[in-house]
Amino acid sequence: MRLVRAFKVRPVYLLVVERVLSNITLEDIEDIGKSIDKIVKQRDAIISQIYRTMFFLASLMILIFLIEINLVAIPSTVWGVRLTVDNPSSASQQDLVNNQDIFIFGFLLIGNIIALLFSSAMVQGFMLEFLLKAYCRLKSDGPCRYVAGATYQFYAFVFGLISEQGRVGVPPLITRISSVIHWVTVVVIPLTFILAYCSVLLLALVRFWTETPTGIKLLGIEVELWYFGILVFFNALTLSFYAFAFFPCLVPMISQQSLQDLIDQRTNSLWESAGKPTGKYKEISQVAERQVKLGLHLQD
Repeated sequence: MRLVRAFKVRPVYLLVVERVLSNITLEDIEDIGKSIDKIVKQRDAIISQIYRTMFFLASLMILIFLIEINLVAIPSTVWGVRLTVDNPSSASQQDLVNNQDIFIFGFLLIGNIIALLFSSAMVQGFMLEFLLKAYCRLKSDGPCRYVAGATYQFYAFVFGLISEQGRVGVPPLITRISSVIHWVTVVVIPLTFILAYCSVLLLALVRFWTETPTGIKLLGIEVELWYFGILVFFNALTLSFYAFAFFPCLVPMISQQSLQDLIDQRTNSLWESAGKPTGKYKEISQVAERQVKLGLHLQD
């Protein structure tokens, strides 16, 4: 149990944002503040694009599932193209290309390639969001931080923002309910989508591996095996991209005395780099404390 309490968990993208912002100077913080509106617009543009992409992928996944369970019929002609081919191994009958297989494979491959192409946009969107959150933590505290967060943070994280306001007198029941809603929004729903996609993909892979081959070959290999191998390759590639960015990393905790020592060191470093301004030591000390806690992934 001590081992669990001795570590915190952070995804890679968030760990990078917090580490970088914990080492910037006061001048750098001010420069970020000057560009804050531009960052918000860029974040909103990326999130809007991701929302459209996710809506398309979710619709595609539902369609694939309906095809797999035979609730959607696939026509023999699509856009004027007849999806049939003679099987030279059978002289008595004409075997058709399994239209369901073509559509299932094609839709899964299209969706996977789109997800792969948008992996960088997804990571950038999250990094910009938590850059804004970290900036609010560095610049303000208490009610001012709430106002800054409500102004700049994406609305999907609004319940998470409410759940952090217990120290300013918000009733515990409200913060707890908000925390549950926040986790459902940003964790449960995405995981449900991922599990649903994996189920649809698994049904397709089992189908291509176990069904009776149509006899159509490409480079001497059954076309169903090509379907299987291509989907496995592209899904493994896409999952590796997302796993790298979103896979949680363990970060060690620190004792209170060591924390205070780091805060004092950071305060002196910021104060000296700022030219040792008179009357600013306390203000700089507050920024240093926030930076150290941010770098150590401690909520304050």
